[in-house]
Amino acid sequence: MEFTDDTLLFAAIGVMTLAAALLPRLLGKLPISIPMVFLAAGIIVFALIPDLPDPHPSEHPDVTLHLTEICVLVSLMGAGLAINRPLRWRTWSTTWRLLAVTMPLSIAAVAVLGWVGLGLGAASALLLAAALAPTDPVLATEVQVSEPVEDEMRRQGWDIGRDQTERLMRLAGVRGVRKSKRVFTTRSDKTGALPSDLVNRRFTAPAPRRLWVCDVTYVATWSGFAFVAFVTDVYSRRIVGWNVAATLRSEILPLQALDMAAWGAGGRLDGLIHHADHGSNYTAMVYTERIVELGAVPSTGTVGDSFDNAMAEAVNNLYKTELIRQRGPWRTVEQVELATLEWVWWWNNQRLHGELDMRTPNRG
Repeated sequence: MEFTDDTLLFAAIGVMTLAAALLPRLLGKLPISIPMVFLAAGIIVFALIPDLPDPHPSEHPDVTLHLTEICVLVSLMGAGLAINRPLRWRTWSTTWRLLAVTMPLSIAAVAVLGWVGLGLGAASALLLAAALAPTDPVLATEVQVSEPVEDEMRRQGWDIGRDQTERLMRLAGVRGVRKSKRVFTTRSDKTGALPSDLVNRRFTAPAPRRLWVCDVTYVATWSGFAFVAFVTDVYSRRIVGWNVAATLRSEILPLQALDMAAWGAGGRLDGLIHHADHGSNYTAMVYTERIVELGAVPSTGTVGDSFDNAMAEAVNNLYKTELIRQRGPWRTVEQVELATLEWVWWWNNQRLHGELDMRTPNRG
């Protein structure tokens, strides 16, 4: 087979494209950049293979100009330069160091090499340094797209953007959990009188202990179903009461969750609205009487409308997504209870909530 110049050119482009796709994965944990690899490969190729065309930029000015433009565009587009961080010293500390230290030192080092090693004039050496020094691409790699919020990495002292986090997660094979389809389990008691809806889908509160939302979900175990009740404070997003039981009976499952929440609030719930769905365990007389006894006002949504208790059902959905489906199968109700205890503590003390500007409920 006879190789022509066009064949070799296309082969080289194919090899470079393949290398550009594979090198980020291979070099992810090494202090080596892709330009360093390509520069070393070029030196080796031109040193070992004779009769290659002279790659000197002055001999091919048009080709050099267009290749430089393409490299700059690809570098900036690939790095995703976007400046939308809050203007604070800590969040921009990496950028300040790049602008004040890395860029000047890189340009100075390349200029000295061009002046001393290649015999260029001062102006030509400086121009070469501005073109070759890792300035804009390096800066663009660090200035990532991210929301102006304090996320978990920043809380731990890491100055890192969202895109950089996503890239590291992909390299590590890690991804966030995904929600699944919901299952409706509410059973209404159509014979009793129901409290009116005092919330009307407005899940906001001016302060803690003003509005609590409650709901029940279930977990399938090898020994039967485990039923879980949560009481969530709307203002702080904190789970203030919970219970796991093998039965849906009002005096055992939701009532104990309510008593836990009331105990944490000091025993009295005067002025608080207790909002739940039309499940018979929440509308039972023993439960509603306990709400009134504590000084709270009961509230329920309309029949057959899950949006009227959307916040409580969102907590159930996240509970299933973040815990139950990640660590199953479950063997006993007691195992679910212990895991739920750990998850509730994590939810209140470590999990960051977007509704709280990426703070935890206990810090919100």
